[in-house]
Amino acid sequence: TQRFLVSALLAKEWPEAIAEIYRVAKPGGAVQLIEVDLRFPSPETPAAIRVRDITRKGFDALGLDFGISESLSKLLEAAGFVDVVDEVRRLPCGKSWGEIGMQGTAVIGEGHRNLYGSMSKVGAAGSYEEYGSLVDEMEAEWDLHGSNYPCHVVCARKPE
Repeated sequence: TQRFLVSALLAKEWPEAIAEIYRVAKPGGAVQLIEVDLRFPSPETPAAIRVRDITRKGFDALGLDFGISESLSKLLEAAGFVDVVDEVRRLPCGKSWGEIGMQGTAVIGEGHRNLYGSMSKVGAAGSYEEYGSLVDEMEAEWDLHGSNYPCHVVCARKPE
């Protein structure tokens, strides 16, 4: 299982990474890739949209693939995997979802906070205080409205 590398690999590195996973997988072995799609928060609240736009700008400047989650199944097939299944699940965020929503807030909220250095380096984000306040505002919106992000759970098998 590999998950949440959306901000770890450059767009050009994804085919190489998938090819390496194929190389080391045993014949008949299965893989599971999980990636959040930060492009589509639901509902699209004002702070979530601002954070998304900053993240998109930063990813573009850094050479990261903001929409990689939708490409995983094609990358797996191109590498030689078979029986590829792409299931979209929603990752809930905010107190209205209970404990699972609080876990989603921790994962996505902290993920955005951890991106600050890269986002500021390429001019996508202002000061740390401004950016942190914006993420806090987004999390408050999640608590008020309940939010969720699509996650692609992609499974495949290496042929025997």
